[in-house]
Amino acid sequence: MELKYIILLLTTLCVVFIVVEEFFQSRSFSSHWNSPKGQIVPSKPVDNSVSRENRLAYPAEEKNTGHRKKGGWVEEDDIDPDSKAVEDNVWSRKRWKEWKAKVRADQSTEKTVNVQKVTKGDKKFNLNRKTYEKLWKDDSDDLDEEERLRKSPYIYHPEEEMKKLRAPIIQNGVKYLSFFLPWEKKDNRKHSFNRCRYKKCVFVNDMTQADMVAFKAGNIRDHDVHTFQRPPGQRWLMYTYDPAIRGYDLGRDDIRFMFNATMTYNLDADIPQLFGQLRKVEENAPHAYYDTVFDGKTKMAAWFVSHCVTPSKREEYVKRMQTVIDVDVYGECGNLTCGDEPRGPTSRSDDSAICLPMLTNDYKFYLAFENAFCLDYITEKFFKLFQNVQVIPIVRGGFQYKKYLPSGIYVDADDFKSPEELSRYLIELGNDKERYTAMLRRKNEWVLVKSSGRQCLLCEYLHSNPPSNVYPNLQEKFGRRSCWYPKNI
Repeated sequence: MELKYIILLLTTLCVVFIVVEEFFQSRSFSSHWNSPKGQIVPSKPVDNSVSRENRLAYPAEEKNTGHRKKGGWVEEDDIDPDSKAVEDNVWSRKRWKEWKAKVRADQSTEKTVNVQKVTKGDKKFNLNRKTYEKLWKDDSDDLDEEERLRKSPYIYHPEEEMKKLRAPIIQNGVKYLSFFLPWEKKDNRKHSFNRCRYKKCVFVNDMTQADMVAFKAGNIRDHDVHTFQRPPGQRWLMYTYDPAIRGYDLGRDDIRFMFNATMTYNLDADIPQLFGQLRKVEENAPHAYYDTVFDGKTKMAAWFVSHCVTPSKREEYVKRMQTVIDVDVYGECGNLTCGDEPRGPTSRSDDSAICLPMLTNDYKFYLAFENAFCLDYITEKFFKLFQNVQVIPIVRGGFQYKKYLPSGIYVDADDFKSPEELSRYLIELGNDKERYTAMLRRKNEWVLVKSSGRQCLLCEYLHSNPPSNVYPNLQEKFGRRSCWYPKNI
């Protein structure tokens, strides 16, 4: 009899224990089921100042804010889908799985899909689509004109230049420079530092005596660079004006870990070498002057060019433009000449004395088309038109014109779907006297400030205690992957 009561008592205690355990487990699984419609209020506070889009972009942060409860994932079927608390604060197992599946699909696509018509099947120039979009992404659209230009390295700011001039010049002794000249007659003495801010530099022909040797990219490609005994501590620098898409074979094994600096058009080069800057000035010419300029122009567009086949396919683009408007081509690639040279305006004297004034007198537009599509690549084709040349530039290239340059002073071919559409717009603009002269007046608010000479930049670099860089692959540093083929031709 006593055994019977003992068994009954033990059974009752087991039932009570199970009920109590289930009660506390349910309480720990979700501590707040008292909101209407079964809404879930997380046991930890949620920062509702963060938008839902941002939280979705970083689901790992969602996991750490109490949405994955101690007892497990909140099931989708247990939640009212119309609940605002659910939309803002809960990541269900189903939703998490859907997000992960989408990420995996995007990653798979990213590995296999390249920019359309950019690579042309050439593996050397493959540029991943997301990389391409990232390179072009910037915050310039969110900035007003004044703030955007204040940050642009292509705009000359007198107050900042005055600060540089007033800063003390620290020149620790004389620095010796040399150019790698792979021919017998070497003459580094023709370079002078008299007009440079930093003057304590001397060019020497004996490369073993130089603190730094500058190698032109073309000479690296065409010659063996190991022609002299390199002393310890000597810096090697690669320089070029040309775009990175040119085949310089800068990634080969015999020059790995050999170079310490670059001087190119890239803004991230150790020494960025810009073709020029624009400075804001007061435009005082009367309206009647622009009326006279406009009335004297009888031709539509001109183009000075000497390289007839280019990676940017500008020659094909111009041919399609010529089906709609007249484009006069000067130089080796056309049938017109300017100046004494048969190739056209190849000398600076002809360019400034004859050819640029001809643009002012006769032409409404000038094609400042770059020979390659590369980030940061913009040449004198654009800047030389800001030397009192009364013509509107038409630009085409990989440079981010809208990010770095004033608006309303050029026409960007990238804003048009085809060469024909651009040409029709130029006809419309060229025939509208009011709009054309207004753009010309705005363009004349900016003038060219020429950049410092190469020797001045080199001397200042050596006196600035540059870091001791060593580049394993010079090609990657130069940024060949930042070039691409055009998509609209």
